[in-house]
Amino acid sequence: MTPSRRSALHLWFALSLGLLAPAVMAVPVSTAWRFEIAVQKNAPTPDAMSKAIVSAASLFGSVTLGNGQDSGEVDKLGYSFRTQISATALLSQVFDNLSIQRQSNGRFINGIALTTRYSEKRGRSDELLMVTNAAARRYEFFKAGAPTGTKPLAVAACDLTSAPYAFLGKPVSMKPAFLAFSDGRSIRQVSLATSAEKVKVDGQEVNAVRLSGNTTAGPLDLWLRAEDGYPLRMRVSLGSKYGATLDQIAKSIPAKLVLF
Repeated sequence: MTPSRRSALHLWFALSLGLLAPAVMAVPVSTAWRFEIAVQKNAPTPDAMSKAIVSAASLFGSVTLGNGQDSGEVDKLGYSFRTQISATALLSQVFDNLSIQRQSNGRFINGIALTTRYSEKRGRSDELLMVTNAAARRYEFFKAGAPTGTKPLAVAACDLTSAPYAFLGKPVSMKPAFLAFSDGRSIRQVSLATSAEKVKVDGQEVNAVRLSGNTTAGPLDLWLRAEDGYPLRMRVSLGSKYGATLDQIAKSIPAKLVLF
């Protein structure tokens, strides 16, 4: 049975029974991130404002876009995360949409992350919203409060904020994995191969597991602390339109966190 099929079966079993569990103590989570962008040589420049980033990234290999902060709570039943991303002083003057606010709320179905509500606001752009309608078995999408479409609730999907934490709370398996997540517009699915690596965080090497795969937009890589799945780094393609890859790198990480 494929990982996506197992995810779907777990999801329907839990939703159909309406499983209830006793309250447990939530653990606070806080991660500071650095966001960098790398651009392929001769990448397209869809608008004039992008040319500064493309030129700089092509010259230096990567450019720091800004910094982010995740905060919230998580336990073995569910999660609530808030993300605030701020652009560097120079880029904030030309890229309003690099200032991002995200909110993610969800629960774990047999250890699989399912976001029930996700919102994203970029600069002065309209807010994006994804809501899980379990009764209708679908994900519903909105922009500025107006419906923009739906997707079948065929797999348990998290979102861009909770995705790095989707495997949190237990030692990371070296078996192939599966992840579905929303960007507020649609659902992406990816099968992930695993490999053991060392990742440097705050000047120290950490034993990590790298999960790698390809979404419809391009490659996705997620590095997790081997002992408890805490996210160390996430790298995701922004698609062929920009020929760019976004790197989300943890500045520091907490002590071991075990939930399951």
